[in-house]
Amino acid sequence: MFPDEDDQSWDDIARTATAMPGGGGLTAMAAYGLNKLLGWRAPKPGPDDTDGVRLIHASDLQSWSRFPRCQDADTVTLGQYRARMYELKQVRKRVRKLVRARQRIAVLDTDETVRYHTEVQRVPRSLLRRQARIGLEHQRIPGTWLESAEGQVSMSPSGDTVTAQTGWRKRLVAVRSMGPSRVVHAEELARLRDQLAAATDAQRRDLDEVYSSRYRQPVLFVSHRWESFDHPDPDGSQLRRLRALRDCWLIYDYTSFPQLPRTPAEEELFQQILYVMPELISRAVILSAPDYLTRGWLVFEYLVASLTADIVCDEVSGPDFVGLRDWVASRPPMAGNPLRDGYESNISNVINGKILAAVDQILPVYRNARFRDEHDSTRVTGMLTEILKARLAPHKEAQPGMGEWATSDWTDEELAPAFRGPVSSASKRSTMTKPFLTSVPATLAEAADQGYRVSSMTLAQQANPFQLAGRPRKADGGPVAP
Repeated sequence: MFPDEDDQSWDDIARTATAMPGGGGLTAMAAYGLNKLLGWRAPKPGPDDTDGVRLIHASDLQSWSRFPRCQDADTVTLGQYRARMYELKQVRKRVRKLVRARQRIAVLDTDETVRYHTEVQRVPRSLLRRQARIGLEHQRIPGTWLESAEGQVSMSPSGDTVTAQTGWRKRLVAVRSMGPSRVVHAEELARLRDQLAAATDAQRRDLDEVYSSRYRQPVLFVSHRWESFDHPDPDGSQLRRLRALRDCWLIYDYTSFPQLPRTPAEEELFQQILYVMPELISRAVILSAPDYLTRGWLVFEYLVASLTADIVCDEVSGPDFVGLRDWVASRPPMAGNPLRDGYESNISNVINGKILAAVDQILPVYRNARFRDEHDSTRVTGMLTEILKARLAPHKEAQPGMGEWATSDWTDEELAPAFRGPVSSASKRSTMTKPFLTSVPATLAEAADQGYRVSSMTLAQQANPFQLAGRPRKADGGPVAP
């Protein structure tokens, strides 16, 4: 998915951000703008340790009866995918205006009911209670209608009116103009379609390539159990389950990573892949198995995906892992605002403590998970510690009389015991802070229907520290206990 393909317009961002109290919205706008700039100015991809990883396209699964061994698979590599995706981005830049016009048409050309105008009229005062008919000034779009909770509307060719009851007190009546989106935005839709119709043949070819290319589709990492020592899916049951996926690429280790027996060059590539494995665990699919949480590398993959809150389908839905993912997703995404540094810093410390407590909850599962050898266990623990270090916000410590909070980074010594024993945290208990409840599909079909989106906070929640950690509600509407 391109960085700016589904982002809000700058007008929407400005309206949202400036509504935030205390100026935090301006910080959000700056962070968002920098993000966008970096995305637009992304350099051409160079050599990478993971370039040799082979990818599987979801359409391949329909014709396969069994996953092929990596060395026997004639598929695209991750390096080739990145190069083609970069080329596709350059094509998209050439027709950016047409892409946006097409996206805007897709949003507006629906039967969804929208409100496009609200007119407020003053009800005449009267000592006697009576019905007063008030003429409306706004010219209603043909094919739309009026609604009002304070009076009864009447629509006619000669003019629309609202009838409301008078009284001696001052009273206002609001009338909302409603209609199908495609009717309300008919003029804009016509202008956008004219813009697309005026495109040159070269622009149309570029636009078709942007929307039809496989290289605009995301890469998913499949975390799954090996069913036998020689082949992870000897009877093809996992392959048949994964056929529910569409319009995506997959990393599935047996077909993606060099398998035994390996040549010296293949062994070197395999070791490189192992050391950068966390970089590959993105948009993870957690494929359930009865003993999933007893396998060391599977627990590692689940932990990495939870520590990065980067899961698109979770068939296991382990409560402790879900809790960790929710608190990681609640992490403040930007620097504190000087006007309310104390509040944001306290929230940051609380969330750090919650993340460490969630890791402590998972420790028994991690300790009991089986690895092939001690070397694998040591390597995995080191990688997990580095990820935890990267995901925790810096320490925040109040400075008496200074008005600011001092910031310090986590050290290796502090976090080295994280996956060997509990890590103490100085964070305070907060009854105001609740985790952001990530919404992750539990089935592959649902993940495909949702376009493999990663659950994250909205821009408004990121910009406003009072919403950084969402306040969830129970099904009955009551508050969740802290």
